[in-house]
Amino acid sequence: MAKRPAIESSHQDTLVSLMRGDTLEDVRYGRWHDDKDGHYLLPGYLSGSDYSGTLVEKSNYNKWHELFSDGQNEWWTDTPGGHGTFGILIDLDVVPDDVSEEVADFINGLHDYALADEDLHSNMEMEAQNEAWDNWAKSDFKSALEKKFDVDLDDVDGEKLFELFREAMDASNTYWENEQGDQMYVDLDRVIKKISKDDVLAMEGAKATE
Repeated sequence: MAKRPAIESSHQDTLVSLMRGDTLEDVRYGRWHDDKDGHYLLPGYLSGSDYSGTLVEKSNYNKWHELFSDGQNEWWTDTPGGHGTFGILIDLDVVPDDVSEEVADFINGLHDYALADEDLHSNMEMEAQNEAWDNWAKSDFKSALEKKFDVDLDDVDGEKLFELFREAMDASNTYWENEQGDQMYVDLDRVIKKISKDDVLAMEGAKATE
């Protein structure tokens, strides 16, 4: 039997045992029970869903896959579930000796600083912000400006609208916030307070409707 990785105890992580008869390949989220003497570890900073955790946990999860993909379904597995649930389950008794120290360093490092790779997290945040802009923020921003300033912005180029949005974000010290999962939020009311009607009409294609 391989020597267990020297992972420090943390309230963020949970030791479990699997349901009777289950193996790593059978695991779905929740098919286990807490067991302080169990040899399966659920690292807390590697799990989340559409409604829990943030991009911190998802980026850690992605980094784990990047580093330890060779061991998937051999000494660790994913824990998929509904609503975008993700996580990692590690069989501590079979972690190979040649990666045991690296595994311990990875998990213990998250206990000290809950982000495994800042660049990866930053890139994922940027992708989520761009998606949020395209999915809802752009249309909400445009509608709010039209209502507040009695203007028609249908002929304004999207890049110009985004440029105004970014400038007003900076002026108002407003930032995107990752509330849960990969969902991003920005306070558009606060952003728009830094915009004047002249700013809006300066965009090519903007027309007053008064």
